Amino acid sequence: MLGECADTRPLRISGADTVGLESAEELLRADRCPHALAVAADLYGGDRRARRWMGMAGDRLREAMLWGQPSTVDDDHSVCTIEHRLSAAARAFKAQALAAAGQPTATIAQIELFRKYESLKSQSQLHAAT
Repeated sequence: MLGECADTRPLRISGADTVGLESAEELLRADRCPHALAVAADLYGGDRRARRWMGMAGDRLREAMLWGQPSTVDDDHSVCTIEHRLSAAARAFKAQALAAAGQPTATIAQIELFRKYESLKSQSQLHAAT
């Protein structure tokens, strides 16, 4: 999920589908929630619509991630850091995406950090079942 004026080309190079906030709210109302979602942490922290959407969709998503460091998380959710190891092909695509975004491509880490967004309600239900 991106802000409305963001350049989506770098993400499309990486294979991601993108959706703006307005479109995301339409998807949720139409009960067409995606299986996974990644939201820019600055958008999550700076726009209450993004936080509301993540809160409403959080229980329906298989995976919800934030990229970047979130400045805030609501009381019903937690964020934990996870590592994702990039393959050589993924690093090559990332280099192309960074170049398209006008960012340096000299060093691309083999491991990326994401923040996994989880519902505390879902976590307590999981622990109760085990």
